[in-house]
Amino acid sequence: MQSKLDRFHFNWTLSYRSDSEVSDCAYGCTYSSPRTVSDDGRAEALRQLASSLRAEHERRARSALWLVSNCDAGLRMRFAIALSRHYPVKIYGACSTRIDFLRQQQQQQQQPYYSNYYLYSAMRTLKRLFSSSREEEEEEDCGRGSACERAAFAAHKYYLSFESKNCTDYVTEKLWRTLRTFMIPIVVTPGKEFYEMRAPPGSYIHLADFGYNFARLAVKLRWLDESFEAYADYHVWRVRFDAVYSPRETDPIA
Repeated sequence: MQSKLDRFHFNWTLSYRSDSEVSDCAYGCTYSSPRTVSDDGRAEALRQLASSLRAEHERRARSALWLVSNCDAGLRMRFAIALSRHYPVKIYGACSTRIDFLRQQQQQQQQPYYSNYYLYSAMRTLKRLFSSSREEEEEEDCGRGSACERAAFAAHKYYLSFESKNCTDYVTEKLWRTLRTFMIPIVVTPGKEFYEMRAPPGSYIHLADFGYNFARLAVKLRWLDESFEAYADYHVWRVRFDAVYSPRETDPIA
């Protein structure tokens, strides 16, 4: 069989990279919505979207959310800490203890984290063990598919869609899932050109637009918190496009 296939010189690559022969929808993708093909349909969809968005704008907290469990990706952890100095960031997951410690360390100018972190982590663990509240323990972990995760997705306006690796075209469900949960993703890598090519237009905030300056980004986020019209601009794409990320949606055969 191998020799029969070789004569066709069949040599394709399937990966998330856009220069692969098969790369579309590796972790998620954008589709044109079939619901709003007519002008009347789009106008009605815009009216319905504006009504639901106003409720979301008023209800959701003025803060960014991050669920993170891979603590080895140090650059994105530093990015999250840097933003938290200027704008509220709620962090859940296995790395939340380390990030909380690093933030306190920077604020109080403590000793290097490797000399105090383990004591800090042990105290947090003991507090959880002796806590009588199951909700507090779940909130600390906020695992995938948990009630805590669903509540967190519904409670915040923005999500830190920071990838664990800085690779060409590497964008995972961190972007696509965020779009599906009516949050605005804040992204750093890859470059903005990739998002302009693959993501729904006007759906994300790229740090490059602020010169990778977190203070300037925070000013933008506070403006979106105050201005419903500016906030709604990041959701207008929902009238014309759908964002999908689950295996059942991206690959019906799977």
